[in-house]
Amino acid sequence: NAVTYSTLISACDKAGDLSRALQTLDEMKSSDRVEPNVFSYSSAISACGRAGEYERALELLAEMNERGIK
Repeated sequence: NAVTYSTLISACDKAGDLSRALQTLDEMKSSDRVEPNVFSYSSAISACGRAGEYERALELLAEMNERGIK
């Protein structure tokens, strides 16, 4: 479920594994069973910031807003 995925993204953030964090978010977005929520996006954005990928963080923020996730 979304909580499990969000927790995994958060763990990847804390471990400095941006690639896995973004891969997990992408899995959520392509799944028919689970949708990303504010927590999953926030964790992915945090992972981008920690890795210095500020442009990607802004892209995710815009995507989150486009999807109506607040």
